[in-house]
Amino acid sequence: MYIIADDEVVQECSKSLDSTCRLDTFSSAEAAIDTMGNDPADIVLLDLDLAGTDAVAAMRGMKELLPDVLVIAGRNDVASVVSAIEAGAYDYLIKSPSSPPCWS
Repeated sequence: MYIIADDEVVQECSKSLDSTCRLDTFSSAEAAIDTMGNDPADIVLLDLDLAGTDAVAAMRGMKELLPDVLVIAGRNDVASVVSAIEAGAYDYLIKSPSSPPCWS
């Protein structure tokens, strides 16, 4: 599994995942795509709100290398959801700012 996020909360939550899962974290989509060519993951969790990145365009590039990209985002607007799903997202998950961190 690849987690592509520059969000500190998401990065911290990834540390609590079961150690039987191979997990690589990236703070940029470009770094993940570079790695994917040589070491593909079974699934990708992609933060739609990556700074300085068109995450939807990055997802289109990833879809050529693997089938399942889950999108996470801090926004719940119809345009973002439709854009991600049309680009091939397997699912769209909302990060809730009111939720407590997963490690608390």
